[in-house]
Amino acid sequence: MFDDAKGEVKEWLNRSIDAYYPIVYIDATFISTRRIDSVSKAAYYTLLGVKSDETREVLGVYNFPTSAVQLGVIHLQRSILKWVQPKHKAEVAQDFKNVFRTDARSDTKEA
Repeated sequence: MFDDAKGEVKEWLNRSIDAYYPIVYIDATFISTRRIDSVSKAAYYTLLGVKSDETREVLGVYNFPTSAVQLGVIHLQRSILKWVQPKHKAEVAQDFKNVFRTDARSDTKEA
């Protein structure tokens, strides 16, 4: 039974994936993980790709034990804007929205 699961995991890891996904979600789950002689919470990142036909596919699950904590887009925007002079905040916020568009269904691979 374990060998069957091991084979399925190996097959999944070696599968081919599409060259383009219009949308990719990245999320982290913190799981208690044993490392040598201690247990600590570690982030396991899941990448979920949405295909053009709106079906979803898990692209991978990754654990980067030395990576810094990365927050969502809104947290990144707030973090950036706190360093911007008040007279420039509206302009920088608009630029930020243009870079991190989440509602553009007309995006193409070229765009």
